[in-house]
Amino acid sequence: MSTTSRENLVKRLTQERLGSYLAETGGSVPAAARKHHTKVITELSFGFWRHLCGTPYLTTLWVPALAAAFPHHPAPANPNRIRADMDDRMQRLHYLRNRIAHHEPIHQRNLEREHAEMLEIIRWICPDSHTWAESASRTPEILLERP
Repeated sequence: MSTTSRENLVKRLTQERLGSYLAETGGSVPAAARKHHTKVITELSFGFWRHLCGTPYLTTLWVPALAAAFPHHPAPANPNRIRADMDDRMQRLHYLRNRIAHHEPIHQRNLEREHAEMLEIIRWICPDSHTWAESASRTPEILLERP
């Protein structure tokens, strides 16, 4: 499949998923996205992106296009494994993000592992970005200071 075909497929499926997401949640396109169509992607929730890792999108998104977004995954030729690994990590990160957003306790969680998983996802996309994110992160030093 050519790059243009992949991009068109992802665009079409993302638009379809956006429509069903808005219908499911009773939502509407955010005001900023209505004014500036380029903001549609940035206005989508973390939950939207997390659910793209689900099994229903294996053949429609992961096999034809999305697996290529993680060229440094340990199994780059296996879209099902990439999707499963992403789904596993994104599920935990989504849960962590929601606990933080709702000011709920996270002190019993394995934050070191979750931080490492965030960095691992970045490494699967771009090792240079991983190196930068790892060096810029203050999370390890903050975790060392906790009671």
